[in-house]
Amino acid sequence: MVDNPSPDIVKYCDLMEEIKLRMNVIDFFIYGRGHALYPTPTLESGCLQLRKVLELIAFGSLVANKGAYIAEEEARHIITSTALTHLEGARGEDLQDFAAVYDDLARRYTRRLASLSHENSDDDTMSNQELARYRKILGELLRLERRTAVRLRNEGRINDEVLRKIEHELDLSETRLTLS
Repeated sequence: MVDNPSPDIVKYCDLMEEIKLRMNVIDFFIYGRGHALYPTPTLESGCLQLRKVLELIAFGSLVANKGAYIAEEEARHIITSTALTHLEGARGEDLQDFAAVYDDLARRYTRRLASLSHENSDDDTMSNQELARYRKILGELLRLERRTAVRLRNEGRINDEVLRKIEHELDLSETRLTLS
């Protein structure tokens, strides 16, 4: 046993103890040793405990791997900042005709950088609530695009190969949305 464990180790151990206690509550309900007056709240109570156990496991993973998560977040910040700096330099070397392209890309990278910093930038004042709505609407649009593509294939207006290509692009967009 370590004499002076780090706060992260103590937190992780506390989480594991909490998981064991909640698993005992689940066992209590599952094996009929107790109930919550009638079957429905008994089942709901067991499910709630299971949900809490899963949350504690996820949180324990974060606590146990804090260094890796911090390193990943720092790397994402450096990568995005580097891309944004490159974009600003490339804009100066390109024709003014393409300013709108650079503006759009700069807005996207600035938004990504702000989300990595968990704050809003001066150039992009989208609040957390607006960002959540943006993601929700974008998710709905991606699902609509997917349904429309399938409908077009079912109507014979596009073939399976075109559908697969479109679905692949939509998969990538959905992955980016999930990771943002």
